[in-house]
Amino acid sequence: MMFWRSPKAFRMLLTAFTAASALLVTVTNAQVPESASSSSAEEDGPITPIPESPQADARKLALGERLFGDMRLSAGERLSCATCHDVTTNGAYVDHKQPKSGRFDVPTVFNAALSYRLTWTGKFRTLSEQARASIEDPSGMSGKLEEIVPKLRADRALDEAFREAYGRPIGSESIVDALVTFEKSLLTPGSRFDKWLQGDASAITATELEGYPIESADYRRSVRSIAVLRST
Repeated sequence: MMFWRSPKAFRMLLTAFTAASALLVTVTNAQVPESASSSSAEEDGPITPIPESPQADARKLALGERLFGDMRLSAGERLSCATCHDVTTNGAYVDHKQPKSGRFDVPTVFNAALSYRLTWTGKFRTLSEQARASIEDPSGMSGKLEEIVPKLRADRALDEAFREAYGRPIGSESIVDALVTFEKSLLTPGSRFDKWLQGDASAITATELEGYPIESADYRRSVRSIAVLRST
């Protein structure tokens, strides 16, 4: 009974109750109805096909692709974005580990533009934030954009290409924008599963179809977890 006579303790209890109630509402609202049938994507979960790459300025796209493999973005000119994200294979590093730190497996750059949280920690919400942070990450490229800009401006051909695409000399914002433009193009539509989601019943095998309810159930659980994360 003494607990209720303490205003501080009562406020703490009220705050905890309010937070728990809000969490319960968030999870409840995020629930996706279960389905007993696996005959179509519409019945089995809110998974949608990977879309085609968005339209982009061809000049900016070419510049982004060029910068993606440019080691001048890193300290000592030893690493580029392509060092860890090989777009000729799986969009990640050959042995999956970052060459310098080795702390995390390298996530693929393919379809990263469709993610609402980026990197394994989910720290970044936009490709622009992630691109800038990757360049300046001390455990990775260790570059500094204020030092990279004059270095790239000294490349007359590259600076001229930026002037034509952006109407101004190379700058930190245009460097990041070009990289983002390229990364947005790295989508992989047209898989067999995408075709099935679009209505081609013959695109996947009967065995694969049997596994889909399991995968979609895992997906629904993930959706509920994501709903909680989005509230934070």
